[in-house]
Amino acid sequence: MQIPEYSSSEDEKSDDSDASEVHSPEEDCSFLEDEELDYESATIEELNEEDFSEDEDVPDFPLPVGSDDIPLEPENLLDALEVYETCRTHYRLLMLSPFCIDDFVRVLRSQEQSRLLAEIHIAFLKFALRDDEDEQMIMASNDLNPSFSLLVALLEPMTYAEVLRQYVESDMYRFPNDVRKILNETNYPFCGAKERLLVLRFLCRRFYESGIFRHAARQESKYKHDDYCRDCSLHKSALPGMVYKCSFCEAIYHTSCLEQMNGCLPQNLDTWECLICELHKKTPGVSITDLPPENSNLRLEHLGEDRSNRVYWFVGRRLLVVDPTKKNVVYYSTIPQLYPLLHSIGDGRYEKRLHRRLNAEFQRIEGEMRVTLELTLKRYDQLAKHKTDLIRDVYFVLDNVIRMAQIYHKYNEEDVREKECDLVSSIRNACGIDQNGQLIDNFWVTEYTEAEIAEIGEDLTQVPRSERVENLIRRRANGFRLGLIENDFRSYENQYACNDYARSPQVRAKERDRKKYMNVKFALDVNFAWTCPKGRDLFGPAFQTCKSLQWTLDEFRKKIPKPLFHRLWADYQETFKNNLDSADTVWKLKMVLNVRSGNPCSQVSGGTLSATRRCIDTASTRKSSRGRKILLNLAA
Repeated sequence: MQIPEYSSSEDEKSDDSDASEVHSPEEDCSFLEDEELDYESATIEELNEEDFSEDEDVPDFPLPVGSDDIPLEPENLLDALEVYETCRTHYRLLMLSPFCIDDFVRVLRSQEQSRLLAEIHIAFLKFALRDDEDEQMIMASNDLNPSFSLLVALLEPMTYAEVLRQYVESDMYRFPNDVRKILNETNYPFCGAKERLLVLRFLCRRFYESGIFRHAARQESKYKHDDYCRDCSLHKSALPGMVYKCSFCEAIYHTSCLEQMNGCLPQNLDTWECLICELHKKTPGVSITDLPPENSNLRLEHLGEDRSNRVYWFVGRRLLVVDPTKKNVVYYSTIPQLYPLLHSIGDGRYEKRLHRRLNAEFQRIEGEMRVTLELTLKRYDQLAKHKTDLIRDVYFVLDNVIRMAQIYHKYNEEDVREKECDLVSSIRNACGIDQNGQLIDNFWVTEYTEAEIAEIGEDLTQVPRSERVENLIRRRANGFRLGLIENDFRSYENQYACNDYARSPQVRAKERDRKKYMNVKFALDVNFAWTCPKGRDLFGPAFQTCKSLQWTLDEFRKKIPKPLFHRLWADYQETFKNNLDSADTVWKLKMVLNVRSGNPCSQVSGGTLSATRRCIDTASTRKSSRGRKILLNLAA
């Protein structure tokens, strides 16, 4: 698993002439292999400090039992976190509104098509096409290039899989075969989480290889505010008065425009946020306040390493411990789960750097872990109002009860109070246990009392376990988890796609010009709508998508004037209708459409818009081709 993040210092060392080179993310950045300390931000004391002597007998450090709340296979967990962190960290470059990690896991597990999954693919695909355009790459020859432009203009949730397939097939050498195989042989995106993650990881690598990202890395993520107002699209000096600049993005607004929008003007100019940034910060379970727009480090830094060379990360509101040799991961989602781990690290005798980083980041870790439990309980309560058959137990609550009982019993029975370091004392207080061993905060155990926690702690020490403890463990295994059955991901909206204020006036003007050109060339200004079942939309299982395609093709057939059909169409019309109604896969629908359009259409169609495969053509290839033609002409 790797979360490829570029370091701006590395890019500055490279020459500008290397900007067009394709860098491998495995070489530039690795989630598992990049285990060195960030020397640029480290102090002299940290660099000279050794965790322990090489001749010292270091005791073994077994990891405590981690969490099991993410309903993903262990081999897919790190890949999912890689894709999520890429989307969360670089959402402004991708023009993709942030979303919750738990919603992303739910989308991966679902066999349905969803708006969130579609918007992620479309954002990455548009970014790749935009980068290819900057690099002067085209997907077809001059006579066939309009057909691909038409395909891109029709990019939407119902068509992105086909656009992505043609894009990947355009370069047999640059793009991986396993991704091409998935897009060609499976009914993508109606497939499993493993196949989806493989495609999304490819899109992430394509993102990090782009010239746009390398330019952002060289700028150290320092952004420049727009020169044009997001509301009126006029220059900032076109209207009198102050210009309000957003603290989290490039947006600016004239005083009169902002007052007309909000009805009043903000008081604090230094911390003012635009409407889009306010909407993004309201996304539940997403932390974007820790990503300052200026001087933000584009490389995701790990917290440190322990004596067994395991790497510690804080990703997706969870503390991950990754073993590079065994390629496995253990994660901790709540403070009671994290307590045994930090207690084992203790005063950092063998993990000084890790201990220092954990101590510095502990307040943020505690805050985000509290958000995890709050979000879980909130969504459980929402589901309980509508589902009468919902399971009665929440995984985190029962898991916290068992772990808090162990912590409570151990702290009150063993002589550990004098041995506590600052880090262990901090996490004990975060658990809600004071220095006298009393439970003063039941946030993690909800309605359970201190007496019940003490009784369960006594039961946990018995051998064999009591029936009460066995019942708690059984109920915990079947408890409610985020990303398992809730459908909050269905309400996701990408503000960059549906809100004009999220895009700069220059971007909007470029989109209008391109749309105007395509409308003139292909008459795309005609209103078109997919035919969906009553009360449904385009998103759902595969059979619903197939049914929408059937009805849309039938409606399209009805709108074609009869003189444009083949003279024998009347004899074949009933057969076509039966074949259309019986088609249960997209491939069969494609064959039905091909049979319908092949006969009545002229031969001109075969030489214009019927290209089946794209072939990428770079600026250097075209230049060398022109050079060869000149040499051949001279030789002739």
